[in-house]
Amino acid sequence: MEIAPQSPVTRTNGEDLTLTCSAQSVPSPVYEWFNETERLSTGPVFTIPSVSMEHAGKYTCHANNAWTGRNISLTSEVIMNTAVPETRSGLTPGAIAVIVFGVTVACLLGGVGGWLIARKTSGN
Repeated sequence: MEIAPQSPVTRTNGEDLTLTCSAQSVPSPVYEWFNETERLSTGPVFTIPSVSMEHAGKYTCHANNAWTGRNISLTSEVIMNTAVPETRSGLTPGAIAVIVFGVTVACLLGGVGGWLIARKTSGN
């Protein structure tokens, strides 16, 4: 028996969670999913769309073959990633330096040009 993906499963707030349980059995087993307190679902695939912190914990898949009377359980742990994603400005330090340099040169040229025009119109 196995649960995919392998435990522990790490998810970030808002991501989907899908756990798939498989057990070799003839005939095919009946699958049930449980958390630590209640039955959640039946079938080999268990999905939670858009997980949040409350979904962290242990999830158990129980496979039962009623014909043979055999059953087996396996538990997977879901861990919520609490790290805040790193935000980036989108500009590299080099690009910022080029922008600052360009603005500085434009200001200097504008200032010198304005001074020359003012000087010429005043007659000096």
